[in-house]
Amino acid sequence: MKYYLIVSLVILSSCGDYKAGQFVDNSVGEVKAISTPALISGVEKDNITSVCNSLSQKELALETAVNTNHLFSTTQADCAGTSVPSDNVSVTIQKLGANFVFKKADGLDFLFPNLETTTSGLFSEICSNLGSLTNPVIGQNEVTFISSLGINPGDCSPAYGEICIKLEKAYVQGSSAVVHTKEWIRVRTPSVQGFVGFFTYRKKVSKSFCPEGRTITSSATLK
Repeated sequence: MKYYLIVSLVILSSCGDYKAGQFVDNSVGEVKAISTPALISGVEKDNITSVCNSLSQKELALETAVNTNHLFSTTQADCAGTSVPSDNVSVTIQKLGANFVFKKADGLDFLFPNLETTTSGLFSEICSNLGSLTNPVIGQNEVTFISSLGINPGDCSPAYGEICIKLEKAYVQGSSAVVHTKEWIRVRTPSVQGFVGFFTYRKKVSKSFCPEGRTITSSATLK
């Protein structure tokens, strides 16, 4: 859970949040060269810092958010591209030990169960290293490429008061890295009211156990 970049959302098919004329990225397997990691600065760092600050603000309110209800529409596409949509999926926030999760009404985990914080999930290594944050983020067994600029709107559309972040997780292969999972997450910032630090949209593309050239794709949008 080190590099994994969460309240009501829409989960989309393998076509993603597709709009006519937009390219949607549902592929993995790209090979990226690993050079000396560069320090993140400027607007990129400002955006990532804003997301981390929003997550910190959310953490202060999580205890009072337990048992609150949230509504999603969801779809998940399997390795063959078969989509299973579900509308109006009701979830509540529950506390399990020190962590907070989304649980469906039937008690099962939601598609994106973990509530992201500065210490758990996608941003744990990112928010804890803002002072010297590099791209890619170097981990023990993998690297994570992070960006908030130039993100394709077919994968994560911008919205007022919300910031899209793209994370590409890759395993190291010599002097290169092979991307195995991509995630896009749009986080609500304090410039808008309500659910600060929660994601209003999230998309994940992963090879998982799929055959070569196939992926599992899911995405979610706050209703």
